[in-house]
Amino acid sequence: ARVRLLDGMFARASYIYIFRHPFAVFQSAANMAEKTYSLTYLDDPTDAQIQEFILAQFELLLDEYLAARERVRDRLLEIRYEAFEADPFAGVCSIYAHFGWPMPMRDELRAHCAQLRASYAKNDFRELTPGLKALIYRRWRRAFDVFGYEP
Repeated sequence: ARVRLLDGMFARASYIYIFRHPFAVFQSAANMAEKTYSLTYLDDPTDAQIQEFILAQFELLLDEYLAARERVRDRLLEIRYEAFEADPFAGVCSIYAHFGWPMPMRDELRAHCAQLRASYAKNDFRELTPGLKALIYRRWRRAFDVFGYEP
């Protein structure tokens, strides 16, 4: 969401935007809210307030990103999170190839990616209810459409 600011500071910067299924984005944000936001509260918000914050924050960030993305289109690579997660080494290689960067230490990077994948433990999120899925889809439909996800 800070593309305009960053582009003003670093006019020749390259940008990598990794996008994810909106349901997974919501689950991750809810998980983070549950585990860390309480450290910043002066008063405990309701679940509905936290849910609205997550929904509104994503809408704001998505709108800001989409408004700025054309400004840097020739210096931007958008990557589907699920593809990157499935093969991080291929994902990193695609970044270097897209921007025409030389890729040093290719074999070391391949080994490092394999080591990280072997030790990585994915977060376990609560299942979304059908009603919450419908709400997320209604509020975040633009993200589903722009990035090609089905509800």
